Amino acid sequence: MQTIRELLTRDLSEPIEEVIKLDQQDEPTVYTEITEYVATDRIKRQYMEILQAIADAPGDPTEGVGVWISGFFGSGKSSFAKNLGYILSNRQVLGHPAAQLFIQQLQEQSPTDPLVGRIADTVDFINKRFDAHVIMFDVQVDRAVRRATEPIAEIMYTVLLRELDYAQDYDVAELEIELEAEGRLADFVQACARAFGDQVGEGMTIESVPPTLPNVSPETYGVWRQVRKGAQRIQRASAVLHEVDPATYPTPDSWAASLQQKSDITIRTLVDRTFELTARRRPGYTVTFVIDEVGQ
Repeated sequence: MQTIRELLTRDLSEPIEEVIKLDQQDEPTVYTEITEYVATDRIKRQYMEILQAIADAPGDPTEGVGVWISGFFGSGKSSFAKNLGYILSNRQVLGHPAAQLFIQQLQEQSPTDPLVGRIADTVDFINKRFDAHVIMFDVQVDRAVRRATEPIAEIMYTVLLRELDYAQDYDVAELEIELEAEGRLADFVQACARAFGDQVGEGMTIESVPPTLPNVSPETYGVWRQVRKGAQRIQRASAVLHEVDPATYPTPDSWAASLQQKSDITIRTLVDRTFELTARRRPGYTVTFVIDEVGQ
């Protein structure tokens, strides 16, 4: 006599995540989330509504650029948002395009539903028309521990800097952004590696370097990444500036001493920097923020 375990296709011993987390992006977990997703008729209609608006936006721009996903606790808001993010970015998940996995899951559930066909066509249109860099995060995770009332614009800006591989310290990030605009960031990074490469230790080799630094090796850039997140980042960056531009920074602490209290990050700043920095670090890409727990 067969047991229930033997009758079911899926392995009952597989762990089940209690909640969907946007920042949990390891491929096996994401694969399971997409391939086990169950979309009701209403959810499919809502996906179609959002996807159609995204598909129409480039040809018919509108100020309505945000979508609020509402629902009671446990209704699937995070799953809906996370799937949407993967559909738009179409990342590879265990060797499969995420959008393809999602559409296949819908087709298996509703093979004769014409709405699934429309969703598939719209997703294909979006993925072919533009490349999207999707930034997904949970406000509760990324809000600064010491600043429970941190404005959403500041949280989004910090995550933007992280996603585009800038320092998350605003002063250091501003320095990177300015030097990059002037074409001097490569010289700065190389000088930093010469000055502090032996102090920050080994193992900082990274897989890729920002496209704005074509002549900088991963090893060299890895030293700068280590320096900029350390407790001495301001002092060390100041010393490097003195080395590369002694006329402007006559002493090793000139830049550090010039820093003032940081200005607030406004919505205007966030929007402008999103366009500016994405054009540098992800040329040709659009940017979409998918944010969880905004209402907390």
